[in-house]
Amino acid sequence: MSISRRIRSVFVILGAALALPTSTANASPSRSVGGNAGEIDMSSHVTFQLGEMKPTERPTTWQEANTKIIELGAGYTIGELGPLKNFYVRLDGAYVTSAEESVTNPDDDLPLGTPFYDADRSGLLSATIAADLLSTPRLSFGLFVRGSLPIDINLEKFSHITTHHVSGGAHVDVWLTDRTKFLRLAYSSRFFVGSGTYQDGFQHNASAALSNMFVVEAGRWVLPWRMGLRLGPHFEGDINEHVNERYHEAYAKVTPDFANGDRVRAMRLAFAIQPYVCITDNAALEVNYAHELFGYDSRSTQRLTAGVRTAF
Repeated sequence: MSISRRIRSVFVILGAALALPTSTANASPSRSVGGNAGEIDMSSHVTFQLGEMKPTERPTTWQEANTKIIELGAGYTIGELGPLKNFYVRLDGAYVTSAEESVTNPDDDLPLGTPFYDADRSGLLSATIAADLLSTPRLSFGLFVRGSLPIDINLEKFSHITTHHVSGGAHVDVWLTDRTKFLRLAYSSRFFVGSGTYQDGFQHNASAALSNMFVVEAGRWVLPWRMGLRLGPHFEGDINEHVNERYHEAYAKVTPDFANGDRVRAMRLAFAIQPYVCITDNAALEVNYAHELFGYDSRSTQRLTAGVRTAF
């Protein structure tokens, strides 16, 4: 078969897939299951913050990232509440283990093994309220507000998870093709801003984030399960800055000029891949992998999350 015929065959197959009817997809391309009025959804995920941790701009000070997060959450979709659509409430809890921070590069200015922070354990509780201001079969726009309570988190430790006392944001979800067909395409965008966290006069930086995900989802037809793939760029950056006293004092003794100008103000651009498989109409397996393309003052350059979500 010639190349031109093969190309035409591919487009014919894709066109047929876009036209074939199948079971209706979930109303939101950003959610694998759940989201219907009167439904309770529960999730369990484990996250690994991997790659490199960058406490300063100098590569010899970078360390191996090693933070683990176990998350459990439950939410309830109320539905319409006055002018609000898909009104939703949720509670989440996280258990965090963070590895020791110390000098691991023999080329560093400080002796190998110089300690900064011990390994520790902590927790985080969060409550979220969300609702759509606009909701149609193919388009939704909504807002959310979240409050979080850190438990025994040493905010000064560089590698700890990002926390915010109060945060919020907006989302836009658009089905680009008919969501009742076998193969459907969608676009999902999220904007987030958080206040940071305060503890004994120390502030964990406020930050903002923006993700733009393109979604491809296939329904049950030839395949035994509905499955999808979200992928796209993710940007996040701190709004303000702070000085990490442990690192500042340690490096000021050996490289004063470098230490005096060093501030923690993280920024990174990453690419995210989020496959999911719906093993039933109400249960899905989810994976989320983000890899930093560029950034500085990063707590990790790779982030891997895997888990399950159910609705009933």
